[in-house]
Amino acid sequence: MDEATDIAMKSQLFVTLRYATKAGNIKERFLGFSDGSDDRTENSLVHHVFDVLFKFNGKDKLVSQTYGGAAVMSGEHSGLQRRVREKCLLVMHIELY
Repeated sequence: MDEATDIAMKSQLFVTLRYATKAGNIKERFLGFSDGSDDRTENSLVHHVFDVLFKFNGKDKLVSQTYGGAAVMSGEHSGLQRRVREKCLLVMHIELY
């Protein structure tokens, strides 16, 4: 997930899924946009993440999460990455700078 502001100045969350096939090929698929301008809080982002994981049966398949340094996303003791780690026990966090 990432965020971009559209021409109407609304925050749009977009979701991309990266996965490995059984043959070991890496695939990346754009899943869509959702309006994120009304609520940009950690709770709202957590809701979006788990909606996607539930839809694609990915909770037990998620192995990594990366964020571009935004505090609400990457906080080790609070933030989205910690909340995801609580429910997805195999997930690692990789910090991007």
